[in-house]
Amino acid sequence: MTIMAIPGRALRVTLYLSAIFFVALSVGRPAAMRHETADDTPAVASLIELDGNDSTTKVRMLVVAGGPAQIGRQIGLQLRADIREAVTAALHTCAAEQDGWWSCQARVEGLRSGLSPVLHEELKGIAHGAGVSESDVLLLNSLSDQLFESEAGASGAAFAAWDTATVSGTALMGGVWNRNGGAEPLWIARRPDDGSATILLALPGWLGGMAGVNDSQVGAFALPIQTADVTAAGVPATISLREALAVSATPDEAIGHVVAGRHNAGAQVWFGSGQNDVQGVEYTSRLLRMLPADLDTYVSVGQYVHPTLVETQLLNADSDALVWQNERWRAMESVVRANVGWIGVEKSLSMLREMAGESGSMLLLMDLITETVWFGPVDSNEAHLLTFQPFDLIAEEAE
Repeated sequence: MTIMAIPGRALRVTLYLSAIFFVALSVGRPAAMRHETADDTPAVASLIELDGNDSTTKVRMLVVAGGPAQIGRQIGLQLRADIREAVTAALHTCAAEQDGWWSCQARVEGLRSGLSPVLHEELKGIAHGAGVSESDVLLLNSLSDQLFESEAGASGAAFAAWDTATVSGTALMGGVWNRNGGAEPLWIARRPDDGSATILLALPGWLGGMAGVNDSQVGAFALPIQTADVTAAGVPATISLREALAVSATPDEAIGHVVAGRHNAGAQVWFGSGQNDVQGVEYTSRLLRMLPADLDTYVSVGQYVHPTLVETQLLNADSDALVWQNERWRAMESVVRANVGWIGVEKSLSMLREMAGESGSMLLLMDLITETVWFGPVDSNEAHLLTFQPFDLIAEEAE
């Protein structure tokens, strides 16, 4: 028997084309062929388009209710085209990685083993509704932390102020994320049969979100951080954030859930409440430290604070963008300290726009006591930001 050696590059191309072939077969098959036992009971769902003060700012909000499988199926049906397009893009991302499809496959299997039963049921529902495989949806979620990386290596910036730092004494929190193209984010409101209602800012096909709030007035914000300390096992920050909001009535409870969880990569995550309390934590797959507050404020540009974690962070030290980022960080810290006691919505929005710099980022600010959200693309024109109260919209849809 003769064994023919295949050059490394040719082998990678062959494996990638094989992966595309099998995924294409999966996407092309009717959903019923792959999920014969899926729950076909209709769930409550409505897709709302939120308009800004100009004709260019439009954001979608998807409201779903029911059990996990029902919620997932409605998400898949409503966002079917977006999810299938995102799957194709994710496969190209895998092909571009050094280890190709093998690296992505390890993430997929690691995430599969780390999902809770509730999220696994929702995952199956999304796949059923979108007409893709469960592995496709797992792939989208396993790559979530890579969609916001910048030239400097950071994903964005975050800001929070509460109690003595704000004019009203209430908690304000939010931030900006870099955008690397791809699908437009939307708000997904889940009203499960059991557990807290949550509203998450996410991309189509995600089980979690970059930010969100629950019906106990607990809000959350996550910044993925590139670190050398990663593992295939565990879940990304987007899913940790969602799971914490689903079971927590206070920031303490939410932080406790994150501390007890298994993480596959690095992030900083903040939880705040209408009770004037904000807490933050930063972690890698193995290390975790609480973030120190300064005069009832937090400011971050996606860089670790604790020295042990700093040693693991992957940053482009030669990048002009990193120099600019660090200058902005120092400037913002000075601005925040100078305005302690006088920080309100307008000052917060102004500081977040300064953090973002050029257009191309997304900006979010949440007032947790009034459950008001400001969200939109970064621009010097205030009209590009949508202002809305998501739980009021959900109540209107339920009537």
